[in-house]
Amino acid sequence: MSSSQRTDLGRALCIITGASRGFGRTVARELSRLVKPGSVLILTARSEENLRSLEVELAGSEAGKSGLLVQCVPADLAQMAGLQSVVSASRAAFSEHIDHVILVNNAASLGDVSRFTSSFTDMAEVDSYLSLNVTSCLCLTARLLQALPPPIRALSLRRQHHLAVRPAAF
Repeated sequence: MSSSQRTDLGRALCIITGASRGFGRTVARELSRLVKPGSVLILTARSEENLRSLEVELAGSEAGKSGLLVQCVPADLAQMAGLQSVVSASRAAFSEHIDHVILVNNAASLGDVSRFTSSFTDMAEVDSYLSLNVTSCLCLTARLLQALPPPIRALSLRRQHHLAVRPAAF
């Protein structure tokens, strides 16, 4: 996309989960180019080292030099404490100058893709997988809507990792 075709997303608070690599990292880079100075990117993932390298990269970019604020929140979103740390950081970053909120729910795990569906008999294992891939997404979205002052113009995106790779084996 050429710069003349780019859409200006205004001044935004962007929360990107799973931002340390892959799709989430790419989304962070692209959003940094589309938002106005004074926007805030909250980057979260379990890998603090990878988050910090992205933070340095974005701070050195044209957007970073123009006033984009980048904050890393290392967190496991399958845990309540991880969700709360992202919500707290988002609440602290929100200001009256923010035009809208963009939430990219990208944190997820494929789990052990070598296994067939018929081998998932341990409920604790399945619950753990669902906690990260489904429950955390719903809870983070709801908690952010409760934590940030109205009126919020929000967009929540969710990427379905497992469907993008291959269909489940039975």
